[in-house]
Amino acid sequence: MIINLTDKERVITDSMQFIVQTKRIIQSSKNTKAENVGNEEWGNVGYFPSINYALRYISKNIVLENDDFKVMVEKLNQLDIKIDEVKELLENMRVKDLLTVNKFEAVEELLEEECEGEM
Repeated sequence: MIINLTDKERVITDSMQFIVQTKRIIQSSKNTKAENVGNEEWGNVGYFPSINYALRYISKNIVLENDDFKVMVEKLNQLDIKIDEVKELLENMRVKDLLTVNKFEAVEELLEEECEGEM
């Protein structure tokens, strides 16, 4: 499963974990093919046992990477909106009733169930 959170960050899953990825531009180096320089790619930046930890990591990075309080608050609000969108999508799929559950825990539970179902 791939959950796109921003244009530069996403969470993917495998059978064991949640992986935070960021988009980066390939830089020139002695091991890089010339035709790949300047292209965008997704790189793994963190491995987490639950979606809750992955989302906390992303939130923490937003706080640490932004000096401007207004920018930080705006990015955190955007992340919160995206989490709500994922929650609504899962509700619409009728996977589980999330109305009374903490949104981080609910998303985590649903994604874990979906990952187990793929095995």
